Amino acid sequence: MENYKKAILMGVIIIFVILGIFLLIKVMKKTPPTAVEAPKVSQENINEESQQNGTYQLTEEERAELAQIRNTSGKIKSVDIDTIVIAEETGNLTLKVPPTGANFFSQTVQKDGSFLNKEIGLLELPKDKKVDIQYNSQKMEVMLVVVK
Repeated sequence: MENYKKAILMGVIIIFVILGIFLLIKVMKKTPPTAVEAPKVSQENINEESQQNGTYQLTEEERAELAQIRNTSGKIKSVDIDTIVIAEETGNLTLKVPPTGANFFSQTVQKDGSFLNKEIGLLELPKDKKVDIQYNSQKMEVMLVVVK
C-alpha cells in the first residue's frame, strides 16, 4: 500500500509539472515581444537595397556630375586633335576633346526604320552634316558626338 501511495503521489507531481510547463508556454506566447532596435539606415544599406530591386541610388557627387551634362545640336565648323568647334544657332561652341571617354558615332536609318550606329574616329567627323553633341558644361569637354 505504501508503494501505491508513492506512485500516485509521483503521478500527481508529474501532472502538475506538465501543467506548469504548458501554463508557462501559454504566458510566454501572450507576452508582447520586446522592442527591437530598428536597423540604422546608411548610404550603404540604401545602395544594397537599390541594387537588389534593380534601381540605383545616386550619390550627391553623381547628381552634381549629371547636372553638368548638356546636349546641343549644330554643324561642326572645325575638328582637330584637341578641340571641336560647333556652329550652333546661338553662336559657336568650342569643346575640348578629352584623352579618353569621348565617343563618336555615325547614325544611319536602316530599311526597317531602326537606327544603326557605327563608331567613327575623331578626325572622320564630317563638317557638313548635322550632329548631336553631349558635353560636360563645367569642363567644356565633349562626351558624345552623333552624326545624323
